[in-house]
Amino acid sequence: MDVLNKYSGEKIGQIEILTREQIDQKITNASVFFKENKCSEITDRKIWISAIINVLTDNKNYLTNLISEEAGKPLFYAKVELDRCIRTAQLGLEYFDLIKPHQISVDLKNTSFESSFTQRFPIGVIFGISPFNFPLNLALHKIIPAIATGNSIIIKPSPLTPLSLNFLIEKVNSSLPSGLLTIVNCSDTDAEYVVKHPLIKMVTFTGSDKVGWHIKSLIPKKKVTLELGGNAAVYIDRSAHLKGLPLTIAKAATLYAGQICISTQRIFVHEEIYNQFKSELIDAFNSISSGDPKENATNGPLIDYAHLKRLTDWISDAQESGAKILCGGNKISEFPPLLSPTLIEGGSASMKLFTEEAFGPVAVIQSVTNFQEATEMINNSKYGLQAGIFTNDLQVQNYMFENLEVGGVIFNGVPGFRKDEMPYGGVKDSGFGREGIFYAMEEMTEIKLGIR
Repeated sequence: MDVLNKYSGEKIGQIEILTREQIDQKITNASVFFKENKCSEITDRKIWISAIINVLTDNKNYLTNLISEEAGKPLFYAKVELDRCIRTAQLGLEYFDLIKPHQISVDLKNTSFESSFTQRFPIGVIFGISPFNFPLNLALHKIIPAIATGNSIIIKPSPLTPLSLNFLIEKVNSSLPSGLLTIVNCSDTDAEYVVKHPLIKMVTFTGSDKVGWHIKSLIPKKKVTLELGGNAAVYIDRSAHLKGLPLTIAKAATLYAGQICISTQRIFVHEEIYNQFKSELIDAFNSISSGDPKENATNGPLIDYAHLKRLTDWISDAQESGAKILCGGNKISEFPPLLSPTLIEGGSASMKLFTEEAFGPVAVIQSVTNFQEATEMINNSKYGLQAGIFTNDLQVQNYMFENLEVGGVIFNGVPGFRKDEMPYGGVKDSGFGREGIFYAMEEMTEIKLGIR
């Protein structure tokens, strides 16, 4: 299968799609490795993770450019991803205390026992499915905790951006035992086959809510973690410091063409500052650069034409429901698929740009009377990943932290803020379980109790 530069359309690589027979052999190899190495020494696991760090470090410039080309990601942002990749892998070396025995307090009076403890043990062969938008780092959020906890892992990259992960695993596998880390490039049908395979003990998926919940329905008895989508919201309170904030919000809505699951999509502003903020936000959206990712345009191409077509249809849907386009709303080009940074006001609460995940450089702005109404509006969503709250009022912060139905609240910051050590995940349709290396290590292990 050919892989294209998302801006120029040029072929930049090719991957082999595996047959069912090849997939079966890889699953068997991963299972054999786990059975023989599930009690591997921590020192060995550190060596394996360090080998990944070395490949990332030695090939940082190459991988940065490759991600920029295959994902259409601004070059500066691809560099950020590589830095995060290295940090993500390094975090895997820091949390081994989690899987050591821990004494626990149990009342053993009047029994023949003297001590009680727990220890975490690996689950088995894990199948990870990673998305197109962070083709290396989000794959490593599955690979690193799996290796650190003694599991083996099979990882499937997005067919839209498979080259960087294939390169990494091909380079690193010469330093790893066979069966520990396996990549499968396969069809969606064969991915379902792997999900349901009896030797696969856990599935960890990052992608759309539709696919994620379908996967979970296929394997009700298997452990699953789902990091899915969102239509992240911000609230701008009347107590917020507004200097520079409109540009911050505009960038948060359009960076990497909005193809981030915590990209700012819904903007709620206190009515007392609404008109001023809206005016400045329009100027900020109009200042966003669009074009070639290699020239560090903030708003680069969408991943493919289908995404552009969907977004332009949704913008038309919003207009039909009474929404006003404050800026943008038009295709810059079809190939590459570029959409102008778009800010919309009003419209129906049922329009897709308000209820669904846009995954594009589009945001909707709305006035609210107070922070309580903002909380209700943010919660009026099937998603609940992260939210950003701009306020210097502690009462507002406390109320919204307690009442927002999301996995994380960022105060005086955009919902797109993420560090790789954070617990990361959502509620409602946004997911199930948590990522972040320490928290993923918990997900990828089972607790066993010992009484002596």
